[in-house]
Amino acid sequence: MKPRAIPQYHAATQRGFTLVEVLIAVLIFSIALLGLGGLQALSLVSTQVARTRSVVALQANSLAAVMQGNRAFWRAGSAPATFNASGGIITDPSGLLTAGAGTNCVFATAPTSGQCTAQQIASFDVQTWSTTMNALVPTYNATVGCAGGVTAPFTCTLTIVWTERFATRGTTAEANSSATGGLRSYTLYIVP
Repeated sequence: MKPRAIPQYHAATQRGFTLVEVLIAVLIFSIALLGLGGLQALSLVSTQVARTRSVVALQANSLAAVMQGNRAFWRAGSAPATFNASGGIITDPSGLLTAGAGTNCVFATAPTSGQCTAQQIASFDVQTWSTTMNALVPTYNATVGCAGGVTAPFTCTLTIVWTERFATRGTTAEANSSATGGLRSYTLYIVP
């Protein structure tokens, strides 16, 4: 019996990674990490944009609900034809929604009947909505216009405009949309 020969390897076949190969691998890995970091930043900003748009839609529906809940004021023809809300401040040319602003007549004692009037409820509801909207989306401006009467259906149009911050493709930081033309609007048609 012959002993089995152990193969001998040449020095050329026993080499490992060279320093250049390691550096190239590290460079490729670093570029991939930078790309993932950019995607992460963009996804966070996109999530913020979606959050703001959802809040605006929910708040618009909230105002529609309080208007439908107080039909005695909004459909009776005594509602203002238009009013604006911005920064928690109501601008009402008729003065109906700004009269007694800040008074929660539900918990206060009304002088004669002990109940609130439809106008007092509407004023309180709109003031509360505007304050809440300002806390959630400080750059908003809302306009409500109502039309109709006895013969035509009574409808209101609510338009909310706000400045949105977003990241554009190729950047990882937020940009001010007023500089890039990013004013956004949401319109809701309401039938109180």
